Amino acid sequence: MRIAAAQSSVHHARGRLAWLAGLMLAAVAVGAGCTALVTGRSPARVLHTRLRTAAVERGYEVFKEGRVRDLLAAPVQWLRSEPPMRLVIDVPFKHMRKIYAQRDEALRVGRLEHEADEYSPASIRVGGRTIPVKLRLKGDLTDHLESHKWSFRIKVRGDAQILGMRRFSVQHPFTRGYQAEPLFFETTRFLGVLTPRYDFVTVTVNGSDLGVMALEEHFAKELQEAGGRKETVIVKFDEVDVWAARDGYDLAGFGGGAFDSYRNAEVVPFGGLVGPEAGLIATYQASAVGLLRGFAKGELAASAAFDPTKLGAYLAAIDAWEAWHAIRWHNLRFSFDPYTARLEPVAFDASLLDSPRLPGSLMSEPIAAAMLADPEVRAAYGAALARLDGALNGGELAARLAEREDAALRALHAEFPLLARYPLKRVAGRAARIARASEPSFPAEFGDRYPRVLRARLVDLAGTTWLELENSLPETAEIRAAAWRGPGGIEPALEQAVPVVLAATRIGEQPTQTSLRLRGHGDALDLQIAVPRLGIVREQTVGRGLVALSAAVVPTSSLDEQLALHPFLQRVEPNVLVIPPGEHRADVSIVVPRGMSLRAEGGATVRFAPAALLIAWGPLDLLGERGNPVVLREIDAEQGWPGIAVLEAGSASTWRHAEVSGTREVELPGWHLTGGTNFYKSELSAHDVTFHDIRGEDALNTINTHFTLERVTVRGTYSDAFDSDFCTGLVRDSSFEDIGSGGGGDAIDFSGSVAEIDGVRFERVSDKAISVGEGSTLRARGVIARRVGAGAVAKDGSTLELEDAVIDDSVVAPLMAYVKKPEFGVARMTARSVRVSGAATRPLVQTGSTLVLEGESLTTEPIDVDALYATAMKKAARP
Repeated sequence: MRIAAAQSSVHHARGRLAWLAGLMLAAVAVGAGCTALVTGRSPARVLHTRLRTAAVERGYEVFKEGRVRDLLAAPVQWLRSEPPMRLVIDVPFKHMRKIYAQRDEALRVGRLEHEADEYSPASIRVGGRTIPVKLRLKGDLTDHLESHKWSFRIKVRGDAQILGMRRFSVQHPFTRGYQAEPLFFETTRFLGVLTPRYDFVTVTVNGSDLGVMALEEHFAKELQEAGGRKETVIVKFDEVDVWAARDGYDLAGFGGGAFDSYRNAEVVPFGGLVGPEAGLIATYQASAVGLLRGFAKGELAASAAFDPTKLGAYLAAIDAWEAWHAIRWHNLRFSFDPYTARLEPVAFDASLLDSPRLPGSLMSEPIAAAMLADPEVRAAYGAALARLDGALNGGELAARLAEREDAALRALHAEFPLLARYPLKRVAGRAARIARASEPSFPAEFGDRYPRVLRARLVDLAGTTWLELENSLPETAEIRAAAWRGPGGIEPALEQAVPVVLAATRIGEQPTQTSLRLRGHGDALDLQIAVPRLGIVREQTVGRGLVALSAAVVPTSSLDEQLALHPFLQRVEPNVLVIPPGEHRADVSIVVPRGMSLRAEGGATVRFAPAALLIAWGPLDLLGERGNPVVLREIDAEQGWPGIAVLEAGSASTWRHAEVSGTREVELPGWHLTGGTNFYKSELSAHDVTFHDIRGEDALNTINTHFTLERVTVRGTYSDAFDSDFCTGLVRDSSFEDIGSGGGGDAIDFSGSVAEIDGVRFERVSDKAISVGEGSTLRARGVIARRVGAGAVAKDGSTLELEDAVIDDSVVAPLMAYVKKPEFGVARMTARSVRVSGAATRPLVQTGSTLVLEGESLTTEPIDVDALYATAMKKAARP
């Protein structure tokens, strides 16, 4: 075996040397040019052409005109390269035959047409694991299929993950511009824009080596969680009709076609629409789709539909990099932020090699012009450009980009040694400059090329079902019949007489919406549609849709309005409102305007009606005194009140000697937070504060912030007590009692956070006293936990250091380490000076995770986590 291995190694080395010698010969031949010898069809000309083609395939002239020194540097770059990690993909033979057929058909028609059920089963071997997946060919155009490096969209099956991802693509690095895409992504990530993970891997498919490929994360919850966001939904404009059309002057329906407009496109969520039974996801979908539709219809300002800071930052990155491909309306992706109920952009598909053939400014793209027309977005765009100017020109980002490019080139040069560095000086120069600084006609004979006449959807408003109609074409259309189809047969659905005439839509403009009230009901609604001038008569079945919003989801208010609604509020400074001592009643929500703070003084008690919230867009200070606290509570003891949301306050809120009780969850149509008290991107310093009789999922939820909780008591909750998502902070000298009366309530739950606990007591907790998950790091000492489901739990890529703890009478286990979300990896716990007594005294450690107790690594065992969460650690139904 050693001799065979040695022979294989020698053979491989000889192959590399032969390839290197050929590369050097190509470098000299291409570099020399020999113009006098390469005229006409001479052998020298043919040789030169072939060598030049080979050089281009290895990365020559990708970003600029080729130079001899680029060619001569290639051998050194190749020798210094480090082939990236290998993914070995195995596809069953019969399914690979189907993929070959799909590829052949795509090359024949000029584009790849996707079907919903076209994924094929496969497996991927990586790092000693074999992971079941399903995959399909990926890409719209044949550049993804023309070489041996075919592009694949991959979904991991089951609970496994690859590099923390469950949905991703592998594709020829050329399709995204080699190292240019991760450099652009490094810029968007620097600016705080939600950005997919992107890297390079070596790929083998059924024994065939595809070489170095780009790996790009797809749109799923793992992308949001890796970016420090809560799992919600991601939406986009649907481009299916543009690709199906044949009326454009560029490609399919692009370049002036009827459907080449964000104003004439449906909005769809990744993963498809869910029904009302999906709970929070259904709420998120309704808001996300409604916001994007509302903006497209011109009914919502950009700053109401989108986070203006993040949108402005993304537009600035696109402008600095001249990434015009990314701003095309059909390439835009948006993630819903449940706390501010606005959309934020997700960086995607810069494809910088395409930039030279696309329009040369942001304002050339109508959707970008509409976004920048909003003063808040334009101000954020300018601020981000100014930041990029400094960061790219000798600042922090320049260093980060250089480091990222070095890593990318080490992988790429293994196959593309002629690839030069990206001209980052051009980006820096453009950032510096811009920081300081007739409708096409459509012949009637194109009518049969339109894939769709109408956009139609069923929506429910105030208990009534309506049919929303938008004529997509620049021609008058008619509804000639509308009927319900169901078990009882066919029934008329319209109250209006037919035909219903729908006005034509000028190309590039928002279609006029017509809403028709329906009568009766059935399983499906069928329409007969006609476009008389084009001779079109078609049938169309209408599906459910979501309503376009015309107002922001999270309420805002003016100072005068709040003073009129709440006479007890006093304006003591230009930007400060005060709640004075005394008993006060809030029958409607208190909404603190942006740029202002609210201060409640000792002895102030505010009772809130069942539908009244407290929403603050600035600091909320509760400044009680010992024996004279600030109290926020319900009017109706049976119904409670929704609670508190402090959003992007800008500076810290101070709570001392305060009491909050009777909260449910912050909830309005289209907006739902799981906490009774929520701090989002708003620092909290709380001392001597009590939360009690809490009816929602979380008594206190902090998100993307820093917190200090000292002498805080949480007592009597239906579900969880304190939930910290993507935060840093400290909990000291506090207590949690009677947590999770509905079953399955955690006292403290960390996700994606770095925190400390010191001197905290837990009594009667139905689930976990301390839960550390989703890549969190926690140091805890001085912990006492009695009568709990589990004492301290580390899971999902988290690290927990526990010292000086007493855990008495745990139901499941005193200490646990396991994996619930495989994309985060294994858990680690170190415990010292821990005393355990009572019912369950044996720690549980899942195979792969580690628990070191008093210096000894405990034996691991298989744990069925799904079964555990379905029984002993089952969450209660939402109240």
